This record gives sequence, C-alpha cells and structure tokens, in this order.
Amino acid sequence: MLFRRVDYASPVDNAPDWHLQHDGAPNRPCVVMLHGHGAHGDQLLTRPDLARWLPELAALQINLLLPNLRDNAWMSPAAAADLAWLLSTVPQRSKIVLWAGSMGGTGALIFAVLHPELVDALVVMGAATDLGRYRDWCGRQPAAIPAEIHRAIMAAYAGSSCRAHSAVDRADRLTMPIRFRHGGADPIIPVEQARALAKRLAGRTNFDYREIPDGGHDSPLAFGLEDLRDMLKKLERTQP
Repeated sequence: MLFRRVDYASPVDNAPDWHLQHDGAPNRPCVVMLHGHGAHGDQLLTRPDLARWLPELAALQINLLLPNLRDNAWMSPAAAADLAWLLSTVPQRSKIVLWAGSMGGTGALIFAVLHPELVDALVVMGAATDLGRYRDWCGRQPAAIPAEIHRAIMAAYAGSSCRAHSAVDRADRLTMPIRFRHGGADPIIPVEQARALAKRLAGRTNFDYREIPDGGHDSPLAFGLEDLRDMLKKLERTQP
C-alpha cells in the first residue's frame, strides 16, 4: 500500500501536525484509523502486529486516513476540531468508518458523540467510554502506564472539562452502527468502561458488543480485521 504524508497547521491554533493517506478505489469507504497512547499516526506501518494487516487492507480497496492528532491528546477539544477539519478536506467518499483501539478507540467514541454527522460507523477495540471517570481511575493506579495516561489526559484537557467527551453520558448521539470488543481482564482500560456503554445501548440492533473472557488489553486486535470487514459489508448492504 502506498501512503503519502500530508503536513498541515491546525486551524485551531496553528500547531503543526500530519497525517498519512492512502487512496483506494473511487467511492469506496474512507477508514480512519486512530492510534493508541504512546504511538503516532504511522502506527499501522510501524507495529508488526498491525502491519500484517496491510495486504488484506489493500485487497479491500478502501481509502485510509491515519491522523497523528497531537500524539497523546485523547481526542481533546483541539484534536476533535482538527479531525473534523481533516475529514472536510478528504475527497468525498461514500462512508466514513472510525476503526481504532485503546486511546484511538476512546477517541473514536468521543468524536462520534461530538460529530455524529461525520461518522457512518465505528469499529472499536478496548476503549474507555467515560473519559472523566477513566482519568480518575488512572490517577488512583500505582502502575506506570495508567499514571502516564493520567498525566496525558490532564495535560490535553487543561482548562477543559471531560464531561462533553463522555460516550456514556451522550450515548443518545451514537446512532450509527457500532462493533465494540473489549477484553474481560484488561488491566489498562477496565472492562467496566465498556460495560457501562453496553448497558446504555442495550437493545439497539446496530450496537454489537462482544466481550473476550479473560482477554487482556490487546486481545480485541485478534478480531480487528474481521470486524472491519464485517462492518464494511454491512455498510455496503445499506448503501442506497
């Protein structure tokens, strides 16, 4: 797959940033892959466990957008504004699918409640669904990774509230098809986060929550490509 790097200045505050873009077949969906904490927009190309998906992604002929979004911003107000602007600059595609895990999955849910009009489907792997409560949970943990995440969220949201960025509190805005997997023994983002959203969206036919018994933080990745393919097929069936 061929990716081109696009450097830009944020329309919010002129901060420099970048994204990678692969142009697939005309009128195919644009899949936006948001990276995890500690990674960058090129995560799909640099992580061996993700890079193995590239041949099958190429076969799907989809358009791929890999935004960096201020590194570890946890879809802060500025990062959300940047992504909304980026989507407006991408040539018109048939559908926009957010496909992401961990911090990226958290950001996908946040962006979807902020801009449901810009998102046609979500494929989420191991994500926090209530950023404020998750931030507080991280702040109580002795382990290094949650403590680092707590600092990152505090820095990204300095002077801003997390309340508007809670997928649980604003679940009524998640009207698009969603596939969500979470490991039952995730030590980084507790499964209670996923269960809280699953409870709010229970009964919705377009919300598919699947828990992996005893699964760790990365356990949903084993199903990541399968879930994306299934979602793309679902969108094809419903496209006029």
